[in-house]
Amino acid sequence: MNFIKVIKVLLFMTFFLGVSIPVMARTISHPNHYDHATVGEHFDPYSMVTKMTGSRYDRMGKKSIWSYEYADGTICRVVTAGYIVQDIYLVKP
Repeated sequence: MNFIKVIKVLLFMTFFLGVSIPVMARTISHPNHYDHATVGEHFDPYSMVTKMTGSRYDRMGKKSIWSYEYADGTICRVVTAGYIVQDIYLVKP
C-alpha cells in the first residue's frame, strides 16, 4: 500500500517539475514599443526586421495577431485592430 502512495507522489512531483521549470525559464513582457511596433500607432506587418512566423485573425475580438521570431529565440506577437497596435507580447527564452 505504501509503495503505491510513493509511486503516486513521485509521478505527481515529476509532472509538477516538468511543467513548472519551462514556465519559469521564460520571461513574458508587454512593452509599449518593440522593433517597428508601437502601441497606439499604425503597424506595417512587413516592416519588422525579422522573419514573420505566422499571422491569424481573431473573429470574436476582431483583431489580427502577427508573430515574429528573432535569432536569439525571442518571440514577438503584435496584436492589431485595423492595423493599429493594441498590444505587444514578448516571450524571451
